[in-house]
Amino acid sequence: MARSPQDPQQVVFSVLAETSHGSVVRAVGSADALGHWDPRCGLTLTTSSGNYPCWVASARIPRGTAVDYKFVIMAPDGTVTWETGVNNHVADDASADVTDGAFRWAAGEEPCVHRGVGQFARAAQDVSDGLDQVSFEAVCTATVPGDTLRVTGSSGALGDWNPKRGLHLNTTPTSFPKWSGTVQIPKIASEVDWKLVITHADGSELWEPGNNRKTRFSFGDRHTQGEAKCFLVRVWWGGLLSAPEPCVGVPRSN
Repeated sequence: MARSPQDPQQVVFSVLAETSHGSVVRAVGSADALGHWDPRCGLTLTTSSGNYPCWVASARIPRGTAVDYKFVIMAPDGTVTWETGVNNHVADDASADVTDGAFRWAAGEEPCVHRGVGQFARAAQDVSDGLDQVSFEAVCTATVPGDTLRVTGSSGALGDWNPKRGLHLNTTPTSFPKWSGTVQIPKIASEVDWKLVITHADGSELWEPGNNRKTRFSFGDRHTQGEAKCFLVRVWWGGLLSAPEPCVGVPRSN
């Protein structure tokens, strides 16, 4: 049977990373399986006394899906150390044999293997400091039943301008035409260009008119100590955009 372009492929993530006791290594990126750039929800890699400092794990990624990612080291105290350099990229054209006995592949399936450079830059911050939680509220009357509304833009968390990987907004019969959704955006991408996009049931797309929207998520000491950075953005399809409003953050765990 021929595979659909959307069928998942088994992807192996591997990196050389020297860690302290109790730390974990994760692959974090723009796919569901990689936590949408949230280090707390990324793919956790494993190692062993015989393989250290090689860490490895696998995930299923839909074929034809372009995914950006980085490896991170998470210390027991919550400190996050991001891999240096530009984002890594999962393409659909790389494959290699895997001999690690921890993995077993379906008959006839070849895994796609991605290896990191293993260079990490330490950041003295916990997970909450590394992310902005952004809630979007959009008013859009241009949809019909079966349509979806997404936010897509220059951040990996918003799909890197690929509407299929953007933030999916939700509505209900009682809340329509208001749509809403929440995403966590790394501070390295705290100034973001973005737009609203409607995807019709037949797969065609309708981008909102006008120039790209640009939003900077930065309020400095306007946040209460001990809170995650949290913002609310209100937007009208093809029209007004509110400045991001700070909202109540999520308390950090000790």
